[in-house]
Amino acid sequence: MARTAPLPDDPTDRDAAIRALCAAVFASPGMLVQALTHPIDGPWVIAPHTHEHQLQFDLLEHCAGRVMAEDQWSSISGTTALVSRPGTAHGYELAPSADHGGPGRVYHVRLKAQPGLAAPLKGVFPAVAGELSGTAALVAAMRVVIRLGAVPGVRPPMLLARLAEAFCLWPGPGRTVGEAAPYAEPEQHERGMSAALDLIDKRLHNPPSIDELASVAHFSVRHFARRFHAAMGCTPHTYITARRFALARQVLSQDRLKINQVAEQLGFGSVATFSRWFSQQAGVSPSKFREDPAVM
Repeated sequence: MARTAPLPDDPTDRDAAIRALCAAVFASPGMLVQALTHPIDGPWVIAPHTHEHQLQFDLLEHCAGRVMAEDQWSSISGTTALVSRPGTAHGYELAPSADHGGPGRVYHVRLKAQPGLAAPLKGVFPAVAGELSGTAALVAAMRVVIRLGAVPGVRPPMLLARLAEAFCLWPGPGRTVGEAAPYAEPEQHERGMSAALDLIDKRLHNPPSIDELASVAHFSVRHFARRFHAAMGCTPHTYITARRFALARQVLSQDRLKINQVAEQLGFGSVATFSRWFSQQAGVSPSKFREDPAVM
């Protein structure tokens, strides 16, 4: 069973710590180092490792197996929230939950830990909170964070707002997941942008053109380009490149596919073309990337 921490004596201390974390992220958007998601459709193993000076949040949806957090292994099932503080070992041995009937998913956010910020959070966010229920709002917030945080260094205000929401919804010691206020029905332009982002996710192997994206969003090409940059902080091309790179990292993190198969899955005509592209994005070749156990 997953471990939980005792409830803090004064809940206002927890609220103050979360407000401080949210304020730090808004003041320094570059604190967000990485936002990724991984489907868990079979055995998925990441060896224990540490990140110095970084704070990591993982939401494991419909996953079973065991996880290491705060240097200890815990058995998990269902939906689990993990928080790894700087310098503490964490690792994963996961598979989809048998009772779910489909793949699981990992949502992963990593922050630079500012001096004096990480230590107080030990009593605010338990290292492991397992068998969670009522996580729909938290999952929705994390999905938006992953989507908006795809491009390194690009941190639009909506990303920071949804990240702060995820912190507020994150399960506390001895507490259930927080509840979010219901959102109003999205405006037409928001639905259009969501449709365009969905098309990108479905077509990473054959990226849609800006004309196709504008069409599915029901905008002119010029209006869509302006809307996209305002919402995402980058051009469609930059966003698509970042999403393809994230998928490449995800597939390469496991050994089920050879590199030529990874290249084919992402729509590259040859291994050489894929290797050049990946090396430009990562600074290392696909084979060198596979040798690094601390991909997450």
